[in-house]
Amino acid sequence: MNYFFKFLALFLLISSICFAQQNDLTRLNINGKVKSITETTYLPSPSEDGSIQKGAIELYYINNFNETGYKTDDNRFNAEGKVDKKYIYKLDKTGKRIEEDQYDSDDKLIRRIVLTYDETGKVTEDVSYAGKKDFEKKITYTYDANNNVIEDNSYNESNKLLKKYTYKYDNLGNKIENCRLSSNGKLEKKFIYEYDKNNNVTVETGYDAEGNIVYKYSFTFTYDSQNNWITKIRYVDGIAKDFIERKIQYF
Repeated sequence: MNYFFKFLALFLLISSICFAQQNDLTRLNINGKVKSITETTYLPSPSEDGSIQKGAIELYYINNFNETGYKTDDNRFNAEGKVDKKYIYKLDKTGKRIEEDQYDSDDKLIRRIVLTYDETGKVTEDVSYAGKKDFEKKITYTYDANNNVIEDNSYNESNKLLKKYTYKYDNLGNKIENCRLSSNGKLEKKFIYEYDKNNNVTVETGYDAEGNIVYKYSFTFTYDSQNNWITKIRYVDGIAKDFIERKIQYF
């Protein structure tokens, strides 16, 4: 698994700070009352009949949820089963995440993220600290009429703009475009997403600033009785690169 896809998988699995009044399960497009999800990434292993099976394990995550569908913690494990990163979430009485603590493999606090909401329940900004106190960055969020984030801006401790992301959505609320811009507004990267009828990404294409395709991933899925995917295979140029398996425990 290349570095970018590891980062992307981590971001999609861990990051559910969005942004309107939805619980984490809804934001992650997961149906039913879920207690935990174990998501394991394997190297793909082609079989004699041409199907793709799981090979050697690369890493896995365990995500735990409360009964109202909000995450309580996430844990990432390496291939040997050792925790290499842990995320603990603090919620307010309404279930909104107000703080996220990230720990390394030695259980040392490496980052704290503090979230601020407006009166309608949308995140207006989050502030990241190295450890408990050392300011890293601030991110502010802008929304459309459907409560989708359409822009976020990152600032340093001097309130200087570092970078900007913009987002576009289809009429179902699926993110179909993500652009990264420099502090002066110059396009750096663009990502385009296509979806299946279950609102899962089937094609993801990355472009550079000149519009050249940097990568193109396609994904296939199998589903459980709740219509949640339980296997996902990532392909590049028709060649399987990752086999991802989810074990979902329901309440």
